Amino acid sequence: MTCTNTIACHGRSRRHLVSVYTVIVASIVILALVAPGASAAPRRGKMTSRQSDREFRLRRTDCLQTTECSNLVGASQSMCMYKCVSDVCFNEVYAHDELEEGEVDIDRSKHFSSCFRRQHRAELAKQAEIARKERRR
Repeated sequence: MTCTNTIACHGRSRRHLVSVYTVIVASIVILALVAPGASAAPRRGKMTSRQSDREFRLRRTDCLQTTECSNLVGASQSMCMYKCVSDVCFNEVYAHDELEEGEVDIDRSKHFSSCFRRQHRAELAKQAEIARKERRR
């Protein structure tokens, strides 16, 4: 469809731009109102998970390099590493049925990671409580 009257054509495109502009502004306002409330709570949990994951990697590396686990291979090394990282979580997840050579159990690995995160969060909370008590003195 061609427009022969340039004034009418510009008026129509201007109305279109105004409606697009209105939709964009409304979207930004809605996002600004909704986004802070939606992202504030998960952010803290995500940071704790990142800290816990970092701590898990550090402990795993330390266990595999400096303990008796460094001389083992395969499933026995994995079991040693899990026990070294967290004895409590090892007993909860693997003690009753240890991994066999060549076995990969993703569900129990996720369960161990979840247990470790809970344990690490509890350790961080305990440290924070001790620090609060120290400041009160």
